[in-house]
Amino acid sequence: MMAKPRFIVDESIDFPVVSYLKSKDYDTTSVVEDYRSLEDIVILKIAFEENRILITNDKDFGNLICQKPPIINGWHEYLAIT
Repeated sequence: MMAKPRFIVDESIDFPVVSYLKSKDYDTTSVVEDYRSLEDIVILKIAFEENRILITNDKDFGNLICQKPPIINGWHEYLAIT
């Protein structure tokens, strides 16, 4: 059986999304609640290390992911196999 996905919801997403995911028993953390004022690179690292899907409207995350050399060791390899 596949594990339920885990989420980290960026501050660019309205809070009702967080509430909805939590109401459906998804393991969900919110940048607004848990990681306020952290830089995008730190949020990305947390998502990677905790195996969470990042939900965001912030295009800066895409720029960080596509940087060469990779900003997070293993990130590009992770994207290639998922």
